[in-house]
Amino acid sequence: MEPLYFLVIDEAAQLKESESTIPLKLKGIKHAILIGDECQLPAMVESSVSDEAGYGRSLFERLSSLGHKKHLLNIQYRMHPSISFFPNLKFYHNQILDGPNVKSKSYEQYYLPGPMFGPYSFINVLGGREELDEVSHSRKNMVEVSVVMNIRQNLHKAWIRSKKKLSIGLVSPYKAQVVAIQKQLGHKYENRHGFVVKVKSVDGFQGGEEDIIIISTETLVQDAKDRRCFFNADEDKDLAGAILEVKKEYDEFDELRNAERIPFGSQRWKKNIVVGRSEEIHKTEQGFPESCSYEIKDKKSMEKFVKAFDSMDLRCNSLKSLYSFAELLLLEEESGNFLDASSIAKQRGDVG
Repeated sequence: MEPLYFLVIDEAAQLKESESTIPLKLKGIKHAILIGDECQLPAMVESSVSDEAGYGRSLFERLSSLGHKKHLLNIQYRMHPSISFFPNLKFYHNQILDGPNVKSKSYEQYYLPGPMFGPYSFINVLGGREELDEVSHSRKNMVEVSVVMNIRQNLHKAWIRSKKKLSIGLVSPYKAQVVAIQKQLGHKYENRHGFVVKVKSVDGFQGGEEDIIIISTETLVQDAKDRRCFFNADEDKDLAGAILEVKKEYDEFDELRNAERIPFGSQRWKKNIVVGRSEEIHKTEQGFPESCSYEIKDKKSMEKFVKAFDSMDLRCNSLKSLYSFAELLLLEEESGNFLDASSIAKQRGDVG
């Protein structure tokens, strides 16, 4: 083997320092070039003890910390400026410039209508229950999964109309969330020419590039609020309906009462709680008066079910027939009917 004079290590910031020494020991090496980014994902170290001892540190990071000069590639050609703004400010001290291609008007794509689906946005999804996977000890949130699936479905409908190639990356930092999304997705789009959906963890997606990236995570960035890129999920009719459906499926329906924990915090949902509801709920609602006899002993389940009705009068009358004055009082207060609430409170003896 002829001696090598130049050594180039790509993704050098993801390589442990001990691993970088292996090619450096090759005979004849006179120049070494390290290419990487210490602000991106570091080397993978599973042992917390080793990680705390600095075992995952790269040679790139060590030389950088010792003050060795770096050449910064300061122009990015991939992200829309509204996406690059935050990482540039937070991690690169505004040293990165946007290339002319990403600043052109043609680079700004709107795949779905409405301000919620611009180049950069955070969709606030409250009300889901965080579950801990018993096998991987990772987190998942089925309400978030439902929102992601709804957006993916709407993107597929938009793609059918446009027939332009579209690639989507569904990313999550939690392994259990990735598995849950993959399970919901199944094999639907494996043979769709021009429409590609990839589901991966953050480290699995490192270096990837798609037209649209949807990140499912519970961490929100204040920057999004400051720049008016922050939206509540109930502002979109389809997402509101998807959340309602999955909460019904996983028996999280009574959480709809708590305005602080769910995305239906506005009075809008209380007037029409079943936005985009399924035909099944509609049929059940229509047949409810016939089944609402006093012989039914399961009063609590009936109280819970009544809350899903469109009609305020129907809900009130049903609660009255069940003598559920505590629930009726809460309903009137939430709806702003304070005179009726006061009357009910007097009947209960809560006020003099």
